[in-house]
Amino acid sequence: MRGARERRGERQRAVGRDYREVTRLMDGTPVTLRAVSPGDRALLLEGFDRLSPDSRYRRFFVVKSRLEESEVRYLTELDYERHVAIGALLGAPPGPLRPAGVGRFVRIEGAPDTAEVAVTVLDEVQGRGLGHLLLRRLEVAARERGVRRFRFEVQADNAPMLTLVHHCYERVAVRHQDNVVILDATLG
Repeated sequence: MRGARERRGERQRAVGRDYREVTRLMDGTPVTLRAVSPGDRALLLEGFDRLSPDSRYRRFFVVKSRLEESEVRYLTELDYERHVAIGALLGAPPGPLRPAGVGRFVRIEGAPDTAEVAVTVLDEVQGRGLGHLLLRRLEVAARERGVRRFRFEVQADNAPMLTLVHHCYERVAVRHQDNVVILDATLG
């Protein structure tokens, strides 16, 4: 397959539509990372249902009790060039898998070397290194696509996410806009 892609001029990417990896969280829990696809609708909805109201608010910036169908499509139907997402599932095949989180980036229109990033980790998995793991894999995908900067829009009281960004990146420009902190991180 790789030879056929190379003959057609397509590059083989480490993080593409067929990306899948089994790794471990800091506490040793197995986690499967894989590219999000349209078939992940049920997993996305299950994960959303398991988020606390506070985590939902921090991710979407509004009180949200459910995802609209258009949002589900947007979050699962990706082009893997402009919009890339990696889902995390607790467990490893062939055992049972359940949603743990998702990381995604969307390139900013007019600034193709910059992408807005969102990372959501289910409450029961927070603090175990999944956010860091997702960011590192998103970086690989970003570099493969010419992205050099990540932009994070984070609520000012979301200390875990602010800490994660500052922990992962040495060069971070910070701006404040109302109750939102905008962080522009240069990829190393």
